[in-house]
Amino acid sequence: MNRTRLKRWLIGEWSWKRVIRSTVLIYGIVFVYAVVWSERIIFFDGLCSYRELPGAVSIPTPAGNHVTAWYRPHTNAVFTILHSHGNGEDLGDLQDYFNDYHRQGYSLFAYDYPGYGTSPGRASEQGTYDAVEAAWNYLTNTLQIPPDRIILHGRSVGSGPAVWLAGRVRPAGLIVESGFVSAFRVMTRIPLLPFDRFPNLKRLPLVTCPMLFIHGAGDPVIKAWHGRALAKAAGDRGTQCIIEGAGHNDVSWVRRKKYWDAIRRFADSLDGRINRSAVLPQAGE
Repeated sequence: MNRTRLKRWLIGEWSWKRVIRSTVLIYGIVFVYAVVWSERIIFFDGLCSYRELPGAVSIPTPAGNHVTAWYRPHTNAVFTILHSHGNGEDLGDLQDYFNDYHRQGYSLFAYDYPGYGTSPGRASEQGTYDAVEAAWNYLTNTLQIPPDRIILHGRSVGSGPAVWLAGRVRPAGLIVESGFVSAFRVMTRIPLLPFDRFPNLKRLPLVTCPMLFIHGAGDPVIKAWHGRALAKAAGDRGTQCIIEGAGHNDVSWVRRKKYWDAIRRFADSLDGRINRSAVLPQAGE
């Protein structure tokens, strides 16, 4: 069909029949595009900022694959942070940030999604769920960290696996940084399709632990209304921290004191929920 005939077929003389037909065609194109290409748009896999990383381990996933994880314990830590990173970074990129976290007095456990860093495979939504479940299993089973001593922290696309896991296990708390209500609604704001990627908002009712939502007020990628909507949906279980002057990738350093104070207050509020009689594994700095 040449361009002239296509234009006549789509527009032609105005009629409801043509409007409906054009709408259905456009919707169908968007639907197919979302099914086929959405994960390739969401994930930037294939890049690796490191070859070897001290403290890195290869852990098995429920799907029978392996992902790279990294652990840095702190001798005085009350909580271990299970960190799920954004879509444009890997474990090597985040070492300075993890050092900051460690200096705050927390143990750190982080992992790379399939296709990121030295984790083999290709990135996908299900792949992130498999990876975060593998990280949780390694923390609780191999390292013997009690669930009530683990805080989940998901940043950007990492909010997806973090919220998913928080609805299936019982961590001490959940931190969502620069997260979205769902992946597709980053682009459309309102739901347009009968399915979605990382439907965080719909999954929040399954999360019973306290939650902290951190968002940059000027985030140009995932607008601040996402963070506000998530915090509102969390109700009494949620606390919100909006970082003025911050965008998407600079939330932790534009106003460092406010950022780390918010995390510290949140962690302190969880102190009464932990089982002090539990025997903890020995950790070295």
